[in-house]
Amino acid sequence: MAGQRDRSRTVSLLDFLSWPVTLPIRSLRFILEEIAEAVASEMDDRESLRRRMQELEARYRRGEIDELSFQAAWDELAARWQTADASEGGASPGDGASVGDGGAGGDDGERTW
Repeated sequence: MAGQRDRSRTVSLLDFLSWPVTLPIRSLRFILEEIAEAVASEMDDRESLRRRMQELEARYRRGEIDELSFQAAWDELAARWQTADASEGGASPGDGASVGDGGAGGDDGERTW
């Protein structure tokens, strides 16, 4: 019995001595897992995607980005939208919601979803 008691003290002493090394590693791992979860959540969040698509279109209209950059970014966001849509079973970009500055739609190239 005395041998088991000594062993448990040794393990706890070993844990205590390794704590300055293991605690920062465990903390960093926890933080990275939380960041990864937040990023995955935002990538799948349709409202966030809708907002980013509106911002992208506004930047294109103001001339801040060229058409090629706009189209590449738009295609990436649309693919993420479809992935989120498939996983949530919700509305698709073609449901009639307007993207843009909230003005009336016309022949100004405004995208609709």
